[in-house]
Amino acid sequence: MKRSLVRGFLVAAMAACSFSSLCMVAPAFGADHHAGRAPLTLASEEEGSDSVHIVFPSRPQPMLANVSDEYQVVRLWPRSDALTEARDALEQPCETAEFQETPFREFVNTVARKAGVRISLDNKSLENIGFDTATPITASLTGRSFRAGLREVLRGCDLAYVLTDDHIEVTTADRAAEMREAVFYPVIPQVDVDEVAVLIEETVERESWSHNGGKGTIVAAPAGMGHGLVIGHTTAVHEQIEAILRNLDGALWNPVDQDEGVTAVFVRSYVIEDDDLRTALEQRLAELCNQSLPHGADADARIEVIGRAIVVRSRSRPFQVMAAQIIAAVIGEDVELEVESDEAATHSASDSST
Repeated sequence: MKRSLVRGFLVAAMAACSFSSLCMVAPAFGADHHAGRAPLTLASEEEGSDSVHIVFPSRPQPMLANVSDEYQVVRLWPRSDALTEARDALEQPCETAEFQETPFREFVNTVARKAGVRISLDNKSLENIGFDTATPITASLTGRSFRAGLREVLRGCDLAYVLTDDHIEVTTADRAAEMREAVFYPVIPQVDVDEVAVLIEETVERESWSHNGGKGTIVAAPAGMGHGLVIGHTTAVHEQIEAILRNLDGALWNPVDQDEGVTAVFVRSYVIEDDDLRTALEQRLAELCNQSLPHGADADARIEVIGRAIVVRSRSRPFQVMAAQIIAAVIGEDVELEVESDEAATHSASDSST
């Protein structure tokens, strides 16, 4: 009963869906109780039954955060446009920057000026450990990213940088280890987030995670949100995690060897047991993806059925990511509750009173 009604609801929703009503795609496929909508309520199969089935979609919903040409994370806290710009600026290569016995404070100011970012010193914390900001620095940043050069110099002084509300601050390594950032890391559907969590915990600062006595936390995103992990850790650890996941993502989408003049076509397949659902996706998936994407739409994308599988072919990473998210959202598991109707509850109360 549940399966046939959900299937009928899906097919009707997909047939009626348009860009204006799609928004983030999720409303087309089911009620979202997190967003304040009433849950999808299905009548019982047995005529005259005193109970109803209430289905709460617990599957991750499509999101636009990761439908870009490259892997992108979502910074939950601290978060500001200024910080995003500062991080991007630090990733840029430094053309020429040579320092010979340069006072530390001048070194920091020069890096900030060349990178075009605001960097402050946590003078109180530096004074507490007896660090002199006139300490001479000898280093070469030429050809390296500002981030790599700055972090290397700071590490040699037992210092570190952290992201504050609107700028970068240089502080002691101990204080930086106490400060946390919360970041959402999207994970492509079909990939087990638990396996990704284990990969991160085993390869990045193993002793720093809560289950090993540290303060780092890693949890799956709540049901109904995008498929991924929410991680609370230091700036330095987040940089390592992002690099690992970005490189893994690149291995999926960036061809290692490609002939000149040839554009790679990405192919992904999804086994779908339900015949009606498979047919509906074959007919509407390409349109849904192209209408939903702010960029990266692919008019040449092809959706085919091979056996029990939907096969998606597209040159666009954003298209493939959106397709994976939509498929995961419509084939995920539902949480079904059976509750008594008001009339049945009244009868039950009357019986207990007698």
